[in-house]
Amino acid sequence: MLNVEMLSTGDEVLHGQIVDTNAAWLADFFFNQGLPLTRRNTVG
Repeated sequence: MLNVEMLSTGDEVLHGQIVDTNAAWLADFFFNQGLPLTRRNTVG
């Protein structure tokens, strides 16, 4: 079984200046494809 890990980049995401809506969309997309998101990290 494949697992999906997601990495978001950017200081604005890391400091909460914007909401990372793309991450939620991608997690839902992969889940619906039968690929669970096992880890999500954010770096600046």
